[in-house]
Formats: sequence, C-alpha cells, structure tokens
Amino acid sequence: MDEDLTPGHLLAERFRLVRKLGRGAVGNVWLARDTLLHNEPVACKVLNQAFAGDRRAIADLKREVLLTRKLRHPNIVSIHSFFEWHGTHFITMEYVEGKNLAQLLSLRETPFSLADILPWIEQVSQALDHAHGQGVLHRDVKPANILMTKEDEVLLADFGIARTAREASSRATGQVTSGTLLFMSPEQLMGEPLDQRSDLYSMASCVYELLSGSPPFYKGAIVSQIRSKEPASIAYCGDAVNRVLLKALNKDPNRRYDTCGQFFDALAQVAGYAKPTASPPVGTARFNMHADLVDPNAETIPLPPEHAEGMTKPLGALLVEAGLITEDQLLEALISHNTTRERLGAMLIRLGFVSPQTIAETLQHQLHVQSACLPAAAYDPSLLKLVPQDLARRFRCIPLRREAGRILVAMADPLDFQALNDLEARLGIPVEPCIATEAEVQSAIDTAYRRQPGEH
Repeated sequence: MDEDLTPGHLLAERFRLVRKLGRGAVGNVWLARDTLLHNEPVACKVLNQAFAGDRRAIADLKREVLLTRKLRHPNIVSIHSFFEWHGTHFITMEYVEGKNLAQLLSLRETPFSLADILPWIEQVSQALDHAHGQGVLHRDVKPANILMTKEDEVLLADFGIARTAREASSRATGQVTSGTLLFMSPEQLMGEPLDQRSDLYSMASCVYELLSGSPPFYKGAIVSQIRSKEPASIAYCGDAVNRVLLKALNKDPNRRYDTCGQFFDALAQVAGYAKPTASPPVGTARFNMHADLVDPNAETIPLPPEHAEGMTKPLGALLVEAGLITEDQLLEALISHNTTRERLGAMLIRLGFVSPQTIAETLQHQLHVQSACLPAAAYDPSLLKLVPQDLARRFRCIPLRREAGRILVAMADPLDFQALNDLEARLGIPVEPCIATEAEVQSAIDTAYRRQPGEH
C-alpha cells in the first residue's frame, strides 16, 4: 500500500501527505497535515506490508505505542497514536524539522568537541532518565535517533517502536532484530535482562562517536568486541574525560553509572580537562569504511535468535509464567482462538481458566497503566455528553475526568486504538487510558448514563 502513496493522498481520511521524509527497514515516514486539527504537521510512519497479516506483530506494536505515548518530556518526540486503515498500519508522531546527529556529524571535517555536545548530552540524559522513571527503556539509542531542532534543542525519537516493529517483521526469517549493533550494550547483545544502564551504555557509545568520529567498535568481529574487548581511549580528549566515558562503557552494568544524569554530571565536571587539540578528520575513521562493514546509520542489524533480546511478552505467556494458567490451558485457548478469532483474553475467561480481574491486573502490570476504581468514580457530565452511551458500550469504555491536559478514560481493552483514536477525535485532546474489567465498565456505563437525561 505504501508504494501507492503519493503527496496529496488523504491517509485514513484525515492525514494529508505532503512529502516522504525517509525510508527505513520497517516502513516509510511521511510528513502529513492533520486535517482534523487545523492542518497541524505530523509525521506518519507507514509500516510495510509484512505486518498486514501478523496479529502478534500488531499487538506488539500497539503495546509499544501505548507505553511510549505517555512519555511527556520536552526532549522526547511525542507519539500520538496507532492507526489501521484498509490494510495499512501506521503510527503518528510529532514532526521535528531538522537533522539528526548522525547527519550533522557526517557534514563535518572533524568530530565535535565535548564543549559542542555537552548541552545535547544533558538533554538526552534528562529524556532517558524521565523515560526510565516511567518504566520505559529506549533500547535503540543512536545518533540517528537524536534529532536537532532549528532552535538547537535535541529530541530523542523511536522509543522501542522501530525495534519492536523490526523484531515482529523478521520472525518469519528466523532472525531477530534488536537495536542497532554498533551502539548496543553487551547485555542487550547477549539477550540478558535489561535496565536503564543498557540505555546508558548506548548513550555513551553515541558520545564516543561524536567525539572520535566512530563508535567504540565499528570494524572486524564487532559482536565479539562488544562482548569482551575494552574500548580504546580517545587520545585527544584527555585522561579525565576518558575515565568517565570508559566507565559508562564498562562491560559490567554494575560498574557503570546508575543513571544517565550521573554520567552527564561526571562529564560536565571534567569538561575543562578535555584537551583542545585538533582531532583527526571524521572521514578517516567513519566514512571510509570498507564495503563489508556495517553502516552505523542503518535501521538495525539482524542477529541470530541466541543473541536476541526477548520481546514484550504476550498475555498468554505472562499468565503461564505467573502460574495463573497452565501451558496446556493456553494451548487449548490458542487452538480455539485460531478458529474463532475471539480475543485470547475473552477466550481464557469463557473457558474458565482465568478471571476478568486477573486479566486486568496482568495488563496493568505489562502496560504500566493505572487501574480505575469505578465504583467510587465521579463522572464528568460534560464528557458523558461528548461520548454517547452507545459508543461507550461499543468500545467498552467510559470517560472519567480531565487530568493534566488529558482525559482519563476507563477501558476494558486499552490496546483498542480504534476506540482511542475515535475518542481523541471527539474530545479534541489526548486520552489517557486506565484499565478496568469489562463487567466493571459496563456497570459504570449503566450507572453514569442513567443520570444523564436524553441518553439511550
């Protein structure tokens, strides 16, 4: 479908395409105008057709979008929503006019100095620490994902979404993609559990490249080097700067800084010790690579399954791991699910394997969304007038109240982006989903709309 798109096309009867911004491994990114919101510019990442028939891939992406759209920070590119339209799947996000740091580096004859990039490091570290505080890892920090605005501010893009999309689309090939190899932490490469210190390593790899012209490891047996070889010091940066940088690049996460903010603070303290000597041309290190070497700005690097980081686990796997259902019960439900196409959660409930409350609690944990206390909830009458009762029943949701520039909505299925998109179009501001069981939502609808004259 994306190959048929041209400037002027109206995507999903809402987004008027202006021009193609870029092409990646998982799809193309377009600049568009949102005709429902005063023609505001928006970026649309149109996913390739590999996703069209892959229900698990779509579920993975929806989870990532729901997780990352709650990240509200001045140095994070805002994710808006996920759309399915006539077999085309796309993600809408904030449009940032400008170049990324990989592009800016490629335009230079020499690498940046620490003084040049210190304000950028501060902004990226603040963005990452904010995300980590919300329980979200980036997992693909690299210069190409750090965007520079015309006001010389930086914004971090692609929080897990491109990574998840690449993993999902590559299942059929037997290879899994996970991050970008040249900036990947050893633990991510080896498929070990990750925390914020993995993003810190990737951020330090970006700083290393901006200061030297190349990532810590960019030629030869890169996988082996990331796992076991210590990075070389940058000769023209000075011992104090190198000590900070190499600590952040330690193979052992326990020997790195605990947060990105600590890494920035340490760099800022030693910035005056960076030697102001001339550095070698970028071209000698990074842009005259042999043809068989990896492009540092490529979307991703395919890795064999043994090196792959585990993806966000589906509901069934989480329930089995928690001991709430058995593998045989999950298999029985999946067999019925493949025949009837009934939602897996609903199938598990109908078969009596798990309760609605257990499903809600599991989704709450997986998606980092709050639960709604509907029996005690006070409903905003103005919101109930904007969301008719028949629509609330169809989408199994009920609006609760305005909160911090968003509208809190209780949903039985917070991954129902058709409902989220329709609600946001009606309400005119972003929706923050919280979770409740379907029975609780339907009971709340009965109670709330009974008080509203004229509702049916």
